[in-house]
Amino acid sequence: MDPLPQLKMLTEEESMMTVEQWIRREIERESRMLKEDAERQLAAVKEKAAQMRRDIEVL
Repeated sequence: MDPLPQLKMLTEEESMMTVEQWIRREIERESRMLKEDAERQLAAVKEKAAQMRRDIEVL
């Protein structure tokens, strides 16, 4: 995970948040991105395994 970005300006929504709320939102956003990335990588591994299985079955 990257360090927290330098904020130049907060949105209106962000300026109404407490620090804890903002941090929790950032954690949720980063968690969602991490999960999506993991799911993409897993799908790629599964596809590669399926292709290898097909290649082996041809032999």
